[in-house]
Amino acid sequence: MDGIGITDADGEFLYANQAHADIYGYDDPDAFLGNTWRMLYDAEEVDRFESEVHPVLDAGEQWRGEATGVRADGSNFPQEISLTPLSDGRYICVVRDITERRRYEHRLERQRDNLEILNKVVRHDIRNDLQVALGYAEILQDFVDEEGHEHVERVVSSARDAIEITESAGDVAEVMLSADDE
Repeated sequence: MDGIGITDADGEFLYANQAHADIYGYDDPDAFLGNTWRMLYDAEEVDRFESEVHPVLDAGEQWRGEATGVRADGSNFPQEISLTPLSDGRYICVVRDITERRRYEHRLERQRDNLEILNKVVRHDIRNDLQVALGYAEILQDFVDEEGHEHVERVVSSARDAIEITESAGDVAEVMLSADDE
């Protein structure tokens, strides 16, 4: 599932597994041999790696982060990548395609936005209308005869219950909207 590549000190591939080839859209992992890691990124990403990541690796530290890879067909894809320098100057690269994770994150963001809109509608518009209906129903209690009093009381009780439901729904939405990504 994870692509694994090993490069020499100059960034030229010495080894790549089949998963590495699959992730980048190549049939054979031997397609990497004799080429550098730069073949897998656009110029902007290469510059970023050289300016931000290589200094970390040159200091003997591991690096882990996200990048945008380029497949054999020229399409871009988001990836999670970890790079580990070895004592002999080689590097181990482990890469994972995170396209599905990104889609899921975008879907969650859209759902969160929809929940936020629904929360505003429920907490503001519907509750305000219910408050108005409740106010008029309470006023009507003084003008209704004994026979209609029970019906007005039901309207008042139902309006109060509905207002409580909107408040509870709003509280749940706030908790869900304030929760972190996990």
